[in-house]
Amino acid sequence: MEGGDERQGPGRQHPFRELRHRDHITLRFDPVADEAGGAIYARRGRRAVIVLSPGLDQVEREDSLAHELEHDELGVVQPPASDLTMERIENIADRRTTAWLVPRPGLLAFVLGRSEVEPITAAVVAAEFRVTEARAQAALDDLQRHLLDLELRRAARAHPANPSHDPSHGTDGPLPSSPDVPDDPAA
Repeated sequence: MEGGDERQGPGRQHPFRELRHRDHITLRFDPVADEAGGAIYARRGRRAVIVLSPGLDQVEREDSLAHELEHDELGVVQPPASDLTMERIENIADRRTTAWLVPRPGLLAFVLGRSEVEPITAAVVAAEFRVTEARAQAALDDLQRHLLDLELRRAARAHPANPSHDPSHGTDGPLPSSPDVPDDPAA
């Protein structure tokens, strides 16, 4: 990808480089951000400010900045948004930040290439992608959900006439195994 880290999502750059392209945002470092978990995003009209805690390390700063930039893209701030709306927006911003900092294709390639060498843990992914362990765990959880969804869809296509294998009907029996994954993990 031109101008960006190959591990960033399509069309995305490192969070601090991305910030340079958003001239409506002012970045500040102030301990007041500690009161909000390390980062604050506020907007008035066209202007916005992101406040980061000076106590964050570099990886935490990049993570927090990426998350707050997602809030900028979503354009919803509190007030006037309700607590429920803000909870939903936080979840969306978290998912989008994870996809930005640990793109699923890059994570899958890493897991496939590295799992023979060592167990893939949040700490291993965090070190590889230079993200927090919490962000790495969120990415691993997302990948696991995605792979399960793909397997369920494949099973449903393989057995369309049998509703017991249709994910929308639940399962009455075991799902068929993947041809490249043995039924017995010890095999």
